[in-house]
Amino acid sequence: MDTQETLILLAISLGLGLLVGMQRERRGSELAGIRTFTLIALLGTLSALVAKTAGIWVIPSVGLGLACILAVGVYNQGRVEPGKNLGLTTEVAALVMFSLGAYLVGGDRTVAVVTAGSVALLLHWKDPMHNFVRRMSDKDVRAIMRFVLITVVILPILPNEKYGPYQVLNPFEIWLVVVLVVSVSLGGYVLYKLVPPSTGTLLGGAIGGLISSTATTVSYARRTRENPESAPLAAQAIMIATLLSTMRVMILFSIFASSFALQTLPPFLATCFVMGAVTFWMWLWDRGAKTVQPEPGNPAELFSAIVFGLLYAVIKLATAWGKDYFGQAGLYGIGVISGLTDLDAITLSVAGMTGNATILPQLAWRIVLVATMSNLAFKFGCVMVLGTPRLVRLVGLLFGISAVGIIAIMLFWPKF
Repeated sequence: MDTQETLILLAISLGLGLLVGMQRERRGSELAGIRTFTLIALLGTLSALVAKTAGIWVIPSVGLGLACILAVGVYNQGRVEPGKNLGLTTEVAALVMFSLGAYLVGGDRTVAVVTAGSVALLLHWKDPMHNFVRRMSDKDVRAIMRFVLITVVILPILPNEKYGPYQVLNPFEIWLVVVLVVSVSLGGYVLYKLVPPSTGTLLGGAIGGLISSTATTVSYARRTRENPESAPLAAQAIMIATLLSTMRVMILFSIFASSFALQTLPPFLATCFVMGAVTFWMWLWDRGAKTVQPEPGNPAELFSAIVFGLLYAVIKLATAWGKDYFGQAGLYGIGVISGLTDLDAITLSVAGMTGNATILPQLAWRIVLVATMSNLAFKFGCVMVLGTPRLVRLVGLLFGISAVGIIAIMLFWPKF
């Protein structure tokens, strides 16, 4: 390693140490501040440089010495201020920065910079993170633990091979889709926990659309029975949730069939524009209203994830069977049936077939729009059963205009 390369490494180490040290200095750390953290990062880099000629033992030896110095500092601080809760954050951060300084010599510089930046943010966000954890209930902790079970425990052990008729059932790929959908829903759930309980209708409906637009529709429809005057507000929230749900599945489709995005995105964007215009009109008519977002269910329930995985597998098998026996026209019927209960499963199944060039993209996006209209019909049925007559009229008007727009897109969109 030449002199210029060595100086560059030392400069990067210096900058990373200054970054984290500045944060610790601002937090009033008595053990280590901006100068100490900078020296610790440089110590790690110099140790790794020396280890290139003297032997790898230099790094752990210097690291052990640093740990002893930190331990003595904590001990002395405890003697000066007995009974004070000293914590270990600064000490651990110092060891991390030493390790990053050493990693710079033989590792990826981008990884080191990103890690140091993440450490600085983690230290800086102490209060928001603690407040977030304090606001969590046992239900929230269970949701996160089940998400870990779904992603970290179950996914890696599933076989990545194709089984069953038509060779369309891959356990790993099916569960990967489950992880993706649950991740989006859990993100909406976390957002629900971060925003105040009383939010604007726009934000409340948007969060509901990320978690479950059907559950949001049911929740708001039920509440109109208790408060009939809230029907316009409920209709607005239901329409916003439906719009966000539609945008979500269409983004997922574009991800799973990215090679055909130029052919599928334009009609999808046109659909979102129609529904967005209807939503905006409703918002203008009843803007400024506030709502309390209904408490959502646990989006990471293991049973629900398994049910969705089975449903997705059944729909994948049904679409392959329908195309084989009835041709491409049979896929429309499957889209209508599956769209009644879950829009994600049919969307991702059709996207997978499009990505594999099993069906044409012109057919794929039309099937998704058919399923979207079927889902609108199902949610309108929920409103008819659970909501007030006024809500039924409002949602019927909003969904009706949206359906007419979707049909027009399907019929008149240029074929290419």
